[in-house]
Amino acid sequence: MEDMFLSCHESPKSIIKKINFADYGNPSDCEKNKKSRHGNCGAAATLRVVEQNCLGKHNCALIISDEMFGPSHCKRDFRLTVEYTCTKP
Repeated sequence: MEDMFLSCHESPKSIIKKINFADYGNPSDCEKNKKSRHGNCGAAATLRVVEQNCLGKHNCALIISDEMFGPSHCKRDFRLTVEYTCTKP
């Protein structure tokens, strides 16, 4: 199992204000507009789990696993992608 660490580097007082995107499965990166897109086998609870664990914190750790997010339904090559916004409280 791997971990993903989210952290607000702008300031020691910054917190994670918003989760803009979260997908545990096979998200893709769109080169055209630099935004990630959901794949076809992602775990439905990903956004909710990331928000519960990270919103309002300066940093957080997420375990990249089915146990944390629920089944991704991907056969292979699954990963976690998260985009977030930090702000001063």
